[in-house]
Amino acid sequence: MNETNSSKEFITTGVFAKRSALSYKALRLYESMGLLMPAFVDESNSYRYYSIDQIEKAKLIALLRQLEMPLTRISEVMSLKGAVPAYIFKTFKPAIRLKSDTSYVNTEKP
Repeated sequence: MNETNSSKEFITTGVFAKRSALSYKALRLYESMGLLMPAFVDESNSYRYYSIDQIEKAKLIALLRQLEMPLTRISEVMSLKGAVPAYIFKTFKPAIRLKSDTSYVNTEKP
């Protein structure tokens, strides 16, 4: 790792995927779109590493996907400055929980 990256704590893609609840496939897709880039890529073996600081961003992306927001719109939201992404996360997280809870409700008439 080079000198500029030595002050950050890096975690492997597998650990990051577990902590962020994103799949490897999703991480690769988000990387290809420039939405969530690895903090460091080891040139000798192409292993990707993420920073602990990126977990909140990854969770926000996952939350917005659960709200069925298109990736292009997520990219726009993530580019907003200030506390807007954090506000969205706090505002819509309960809606995700409610959506998940109601997906198991039987709506058929007896």
